[in-house]
Amino acid sequence: MRILDRYLLGSWIRIFLLTAVGFPLVDILLKATERVGRLLERSLSPGTIALSYVYTLPESMSQMIPAATLFATVFTLGPFSRNSELTAATAGGVSLHRLILPLIFAAVGASVLNLYVGELSTRAS
Repeated sequence: MRILDRYLLGSWIRIFLLTAVGFPLVDILLKATERVGRLLERSLSPGTIALSYVYTLPESMSQMIPAATLFATVFTLGPFSRNSELTAATAGGVSLHRLILPLIFAAVGASVLNLYVGELSTRAS
């Protein structure tokens, strides 16, 4: 693996992990603030309410991973283009197709992760 591949992939992974974990947490916080009054009226303990939202985390993550993949790709290539790193790489003899190859593999890996989170982790044992 070349240095440029590691640099590009490292930037993509940081943004992907931040969004793949951050978006579901924001979604759960919005749902919790919206419904906490009704749940407390039913005399449920705060621990039970929190646990119910923890159980919804895999579903929320499986819905947000495609968006996280898009965000990571856009917010990785945007600064690379803005800072003329893409131009420098192509001027150095690296084709654009070869340059985005690590991102394609990362997106395929995100798809496999989404399959696992959406299907296998939510399966009742």
